[in-house]
Amino acid sequence: MTDPIVFSGATVVADGRLVEGATLVIEGQRIASLEARPSPAPAVDLSGHFVVPGFIDVHVHGVERLDSLDADAPIA
Repeated sequence: MTDPIVFSGATVVADGRLVEGATLVIEGQRIASLEARPSPAPAVDLSGHFVVPGFIDVHVHGVERLDSLDADAPIA
């Protein structure tokens, strides 16, 4: 088994909320823990960055809460 990877300082998108300055521990291919505080242990510093787990789709087509692919989207 490989050592866990620790990321610290990022804003993490989780459960419909933003966790700022979080510590995220990855073991294998899974998130092992998420804590709402910086890591006291050595970690990869991701301050100023966002972490979005792969199951969240952040890809959009549009702007200002309008999705240009919606059938009823206004055409400018």
